[in-house]
Amino acid sequence: MTDSNEIAAVAGKAMLPSPISTGGEVLRSGADVVYAAEDLYFRLFRMMLVLLAAASAWSVWARLADAQRGSLILTAVYAGCGFGLSAVGLALGWRAYAWLRYSRIRQLTPAIVAVIMLLTDGPHSPTWWMAFALLFVMASISSTSLTLLGAVLAAGAYIGGTLLRGSPLVYRGDTGNLIGAAMLIINALAARSIGEAFGSFVMRLHRLEAEIRDTERVPKKVRNMMSEPRDAVAATSASNAHKSPRGGWRAVLTARQLEVAFLVRDGLYQDEIAACLSISRRQVERLLQQARERSGAATTSELVAMLVRSQFVPPPRDGIWCEEPIDLSGPDDLASSSA
Repeated sequence: MTDSNEIAAVAGKAMLPSPISTGGEVLRSGADVVYAAEDLYFRLFRMMLVLLAAASAWSVWARLADAQRGSLILTAVYAGCGFGLSAVGLALGWRAYAWLRYSRIRQLTPAIVAVIMLLTDGPHSPTWWMAFALLFVMASISSTSLTLLGAVLAAGAYIGGTLLRGSPLVYRGDTGNLIGAAMLIINALAARSIGEAFGSFVMRLHRLEAEIRDTERVPKKVRNMMSEPRDAVAATSASNAHKSPRGGWRAVLTARQLEVAFLVRDGLYQDEIAACLSISRRQVERLLQQARERSGAATTSELVAMLVRSQFVPPPRDGIWCEEPIDLSGPDDLASSSA
């Protein structure tokens, strides 16, 4: 059995960014892509913690402005908790991010905290603002399905907290409570879309570099578009787009699924991939299974081969690409070193 310290060492080695090559490539291995994507996810996570601190202050102001909105004592206590969680998360940095990312239960923690706040501080609780920020934090560390589950639970708690205090959901035509519950779900999904866009940006950057590299090596013949009928040009372009495997991967696989595939291509075992991404081995297996199902690959090897052909994963190279170990005790340095 591989020792956990050895896995951590390999994980740190895998996440160390490679130097820029003489050929102009910035991302020359799958691990480089994963490193850049995780750095962006981590920055997004810290932004959400700052948003949580601001939402905590706003909830107190909302309660002072409207005496009918929940309990002032509870709102103040929860606001203090929100400030405290934000401060701890910002102080611990990568360790807080890694702890929350490790399992699905931990990823649900922000939503569970939001549910408790909304149930106990109704009706029309000002802690809605903190719940809103907590769901944003969750969206930066979890999947779309889990974010949706947490948002639905929070929305149900918002309605439940209102009903438990004897306040109607619709009062004299005012549907603010129902709209507030719906906005928790909408905002959480919007935040998750932003998180996916962060990862997609890195994948697209890597893809463009591969295409530019190929263009520099092999000059492409460009047709004279003006000499052909417009309908024929459109038909040919549509046919080529349908036949080409490129361009479809972004819609097929999520950024997290591609990250796991990148590290598999680099030769890491599932335990090592889990250590690199700060997730459990079970989540690695789940992501690989989802990637195979979405792509139609029968095996993981076939999945990686398909990614290599579509230029999302770099082809095999001779020699090792990373030689220096990295200290995992302060992963905040990872973000600063790549800034």
